[in-house]
Amino acid sequence: GDFIDKGRNSAQNVEAFINRKNEPGVDEVLPHIGNHELWLTEWLAHPDKLKYAYDWIANRGGAIALQSYDRFAKSNPELSDFSLDGIDLSRMPVKEVVAQGGGKRVEADNSGGFYTRLYERVIQGLPREHVDFFSSLRRSTRIGDYFFSHAGADPKVRLDQQGLGALTWIRHPYLRHQGDWL
Repeated sequence: GDFIDKGRNSAQNVEAFINRKNEPGVDEVLPHIGNHELWLTEWLAHPDKLKYAYDWIANRGGAIALQSYDRFAKSNPELSDFSLDGIDLSRMPVKEVVAQGGGKRVEADNSGGFYTRLYERVIQGLPREHVDFFSSLRRSTRIGDYFFSHAGADPKVRLDQQGLGALTWIRHPYLRHQGDWL
């Protein structure tokens, strides 16, 4: 997981991983979804939920990943027509809202259509093979007595019932657990 985590070469990383399965001596490739791919796939599946777009792009390295796709497309026009031309990711429109409890928080503001235009560019310009790759990422893999996921697992939940949040995010309960697992 985290093929697109703040990397200047995220697009090239995904392309290399896709091509890895075709290399001599490679029998099987088992990529897992990480929290960064989760943000992107949630945004692609739910473009109206701007929190995914804003949080991933503004706070979680998505801007760097999208910029890598822009460079990738310019270097590989036969693979992608993705372009950020005319879109400034450093000036994402936001608005302040009153949060529960009276505090303030920032959320995406699409009143000018910024996020709609960005979504259209992303959904139309990302290489289809990359979108398919993100959609095919595994939640987890079990091989014999071994269990693999991006982040870990909740020790209080059976492995076959783990939620995607635990598999892509969990840290402390997983790392600090002592005793038996369910």
